[in-house]
Amino acid sequence: MKDVFVTRNRTTQLERDNLSLELNFLRSQVNPHFFFNAVNNVYSLIVDKDEQAATILLKLSSLMRYVLYEAGASYVPLHQEISFLSDYVGLEKIRHEAWNTIQLRVDGEVQGLTITPLILITFVENAFKHGLNATIKESWVTIDIRIEGNTLYFQAQNSKPSGPARIRKNPLPEVGGIGLANTQRRLELLYPDKHQLHIHETPCVYTVDLMIILHGTQPDLPDHRRRTAGAGVD
Repeated sequence: MKDVFVTRNRTTQLERDNLSLELNFLRSQVNPHFFFNAVNNVYSLIVDKDEQAATILLKLSSLMRYVLYEAGASYVPLHQEISFLSDYVGLEKIRHEAWNTIQLRVDGEVQGLTITPLILITFVENAFKHGLNATIKESWVTIDIRIEGNTLYFQAQNSKPSGPARIRKNPLPEVGGIGLANTQRRLELLYPDKHQLHIHETPCVYTVDLMIILHGTQPDLPDHRRRTAGAGVD
């Protein structure tokens, strides 16, 4: 019985290490110094000519800065993760026509709580990818985040195309870049017995409901992970 427990722990540790390697590989695909220098150069060229384009560039820069620098930590303040989602939704609002409905609602006290970075963005990206980005007709996306004590309730809903999907041109890049299966695996590894994920689908609406029991400001991490908490990308 003891050998089974040791083997299971070793397997879990290997899965965590492999996930960390995957995330580090994704972040290493872009040289951050080159990227932000390029952004600054482009911004200086367009700020006086196209205010909306300059705004989009700043929001995209903010998203990438978070992914490259903040998301290297094991946990981040919840308010930072929500700001990241807000910037992403803000970009989508700029991209889409006025007759589409896009809403992000946050209710509850976010201060003093932490969350694993990029754990929610996949659900938000998918809501746009399979909702607004999949049709040229009127459509909608709503993101609801509610905090009660140390529990986060997250819901992402999107309308579904009534006919064959027609992908819009020039979708936003997937800033999370992790995928649904990987996100589900991260939840299982990082929030065992502390989360519930339900995905519902009807002919007209796709819904993701997620509940996570969050950590406080200083989560109780194993020693090997406490050393990496708060570390960014070199």
